[in-house]
Amino acid sequence: MAISSPMESLVNDNRFFSQVTPNKTACTSRVKSKSNNYVKTVAASVLGSDFQFNSSTSVVDHEITNLAIYDELTKVLPVRSPQSIFFWRKFARPFASMLDAAEFPISSQISFLTFVYARVIGMMGSLDSNGPASYMTFDGSPVELSWVVPSDVKRGDGNTGRQVRFAIEPM
Repeated sequence: MAISSPMESLVNDNRFFSQVTPNKTACTSRVKSKSNNYVKTVAASVLGSDFQFNSSTSVVDHEITNLAIYDELTKVLPVRSPQSIFFWRKFARPFASMLDAAEFPISSQISFLTFVYARVIGMMGSLDSNGPASYMTFDGSPVELSWVVPSDVKRGDGNTGRQVRFAIEPM
């Protein structure tokens, strides 16, 4: 019987990481639809075709952000733990806003946010204040969002040219 490492045990715990089997077929459709089925199709290209989405979830009015992709993913992605809810709101929401403002293609926004849900949020650490704070940011959070805004791009011309980035410190 093989002994698993602490990291292997963590990655295999579905409270923190979605257990996925990625589809090798990339979803590259240029469809501008933000429908539930389109979001699920693109998310399944990251999570795997056998991933179990929520059939229907009502998002409380005060949680609706007017970020269509984030709101739709919030409805269809299953909640794994209080920690996953907290970091989905605190990390994925501003990241979704940056992707939207940078005018990333819809399929890219869905893919990036699905990746954050499936692989990044599980490394964000505990919700209790007893854990160590990150040294990466001023406020002690284990994630930093940033972007590069080129000086030669005019706002509203449909090509923002922004690069959106994030750095994490697994806790």
